[in-house]
Order: sequence, then C-alpha cells, then structure tokens
Amino acid sequence: MRQALVRWILLTLTILPAWAQQDPLQGRWEGMARSSQGERKVTVSFKKEGDAYTGVISGVGGGTEVPFKEVKLEGEKGSAKLQVDAPQGAVVVNFDFVVKGEALEGKGEINLGTQVFNFTYDLKRVGDLLVRVEQTPEQKLEYFVGQWNFEMTSRESPLGPGGALKGTMSFQKVLDGKFLETSFDGAAEGASVQGGGYIGYDAGNKVYIFFESRKGGVALLSVGTWTGPGIRLETAPLKIQDQTFRVRRAISIVSETTFTVKQEMSLDGGPCSYRGDQDGSQVIRHVAQPQPVHR
Repeated sequence: MRQALVRWILLTLTILPAWAQQDPLQGRWEGMARSSQGERKVTVSFKKEGDAYTGVISGVGGGTEVPFKEVKLEGEKGSAKLQVDAPQGAVVVNFDFVVKGEALEGKGEINLGTQVFNFTYDLKRVGDLLVRVEQTPEQKLEYFVGQWNFEMTSRESPLGPGGALKGTMSFQKVLDGKFLETSFDGAAEGASVQGGGYIGYDAGNKVYIFFESRKGGVALLSVGTWTGPGIRLETAPLKIQDQTFRVRRAISIVSETTFTVKQEMSLDGGPCSYRGDQDGSQVIRHVAQPQPVHR
C-alpha cells in the first residue's frame, strides 16, 4: 500500500495540476522604492479573491498601510493604483510592474495634481503570512523531521470540530528519505482529531505535495510550491454531503523550531474565506523543540 501510494505521489510531482499552481502575485513582497528624493523601504501584500486582486502597501503613507483602489495582472505584467486624500487634495499613485518568479519590479508615478514625481522599485516575495523571517532554514524535508506540539483555533468544518485544538504531530523519513510519513493526534472540545499521511518534495521544481487522511474517512491531496520561507498549497476539490470544498494553506517557516499555518476554505466554487480566530487567520503554531526520530 505504501509503495503504491508513493509511486502515485511521484507521478503527481511531475504533473502539477492547474488548480495547484502558485498564483504569481498573491503574497507578501518587500523591497526598496527609489526616486530623485532618495529611497525608502516598502512592503506590499496582495490577495486574490475569485478573479480579482486586492492589496495594501506600507511605506508611502507615513508608515501606515494604504489599500490599493485597483490591482490588475495580465500574464507577468501588472498595474495598481492607490489614492491618498490629503488637505491639499487627492494624491494618486500609479504602479506598473512585471512579476518574474520571486521578483517584482517596475516604475511608478506620484501625481500631486500640479506636480508629478517618478520612481522605480524592486521587491522580493517574502511569504504569505505577515511574518518577517530573518533566517530561513534550507528547503529540505529534513526541516520537519521530529515531534512537534501544536495549538490552533478553528471553526467547525468537514475537516474536524471547531474550538481550541491542541495536540502533537510527528514526521519521519521513509523510503530512503525521499518522503516523510506524518501523523497527528489532538483534541478539541472533547472530540479527538487524528490522521496521517505522506509528504513529498521535488527540490528541482520546488513542488511540494501532501496526501493526508483524517479520522472519519476524509482524505485530502494538496499540491503547491515551496519558495523562500513560504509553502503555498491548495487541495483538489473535495465533495462532502453534496458540497464541494477546497482548502488553501500558507505555511511560513519562522525559525528552526517554529512554523505557522494559515488556512482558508472555499465552498462550492465561492471565494476563499478565512476559517479561524478573530484576527481572520487560522494559525497552527508549532512551539516545541523537535526531537529526532531514530531510523
């Protein structure tokens, strides 16, 4: 059974499904904007909701986040526009950019009505969560090997009960270290949550795949990419009780001993919405020092 499942995962790693391809723009970007007046650090976050993008930028409005009025992307070329209302009148900022993998660069124009200033910028993708990673562990499955404690808050869904969930999770190498076998065991509001699965990673193409099965018969296949500190995954459509679910996850490697997971869910083809605590993000924080698994 294990051999057959792993052979199937290997095939999946070579054919990245369309539903699992990484969105080229969604995520958090950091870098510098430069003009004749000098340079400053800027941070931009984009999110895709259905077929449209939304986003915010900090570094152009006194350090506060300013939402974009519109964001467009066609192929690798994009544009964005924001407006800041000031006592002297509206300030309009236009951006034209090109996205190439983990880099975003372009030109911009600040229109003050009577004056126009031009600037350039180059940004790098730093992940999906608003977490600045100072030192990113190398992208290898070995990072996860060991035992972890986790805590999370979630709402009830086909994936399990809602409420505060605590438990343990373990990862160990199998098949000459080409894959990880994982298991988790937790409890929420008196109900147990258990499951397990297999993880594979193609370092050449940076493709990450996770097959998991949960108590109650629910099975999920997630495929995505592992670039920088972030792993972005999306499940294949899952039909439960005449409803079709799709789950997106953003895993952020925070340190050698901590990673977080943000999860959102789509129902019957609708836009993804956050399933989690009051700040709008479902986070699983692994806080225990991983213990080596003897092989």
